Amino acid sequence: MGQELKMYKIKVNEHGSIMMQYRSPEVEPVHGTETDDGGVWLERSSPLEVGTQWWTGTDWAIRADAPNKWDLWVSGAWVENATVKNNIQGQAMVTVRSKRNSLLGACDWTQVSDAPITDSKRAEWVTYRAALRDIPTTVVTSESLVTWPTVPS
Repeated sequence: MGQELKMYKIKVNEHGSIMMQYRSPEVEPVHGTETDDGGVWLERSSPLEVGTQWWTGTDWAIRADAPNKWDLWVSGAWVENATVKNNIQGQAMVTVRSKRNSLLGACDWTQVSDAPITDSKRAEWVTYRAALRDIPTTVVTSESLVTWPTVPS
């Protein structure tokens, strides 16, 4: 009795991206079988790197890295997806505004009339708080892209 060859069953979507991969001695699903959701089952004797390789329709190819976080792989090319981009930017903006509001709240005490600081220090805090309120001045995709003002000493 010979040892059964175990093949890797690989399901790719309509754009060639690997959706599922597992090792199996089973015949089903057969190489080239189309799925109900528009994908195709393929077979290989060795596994593939999910996310870096894609099915061209005739062979496997290496996929370049995405140029942006919001690009989606569509049939051999990265395509900007406005919905994903808006979601990423929206989340980043919420994070930036939350940090900005927290920083503003942490220095509210500097603006009360009986705060234990000099008038010149109060003016520094006014300038700092104005700079905070100006953030964000543009849409950002990451908090790391924001230049935060320096806290008065």
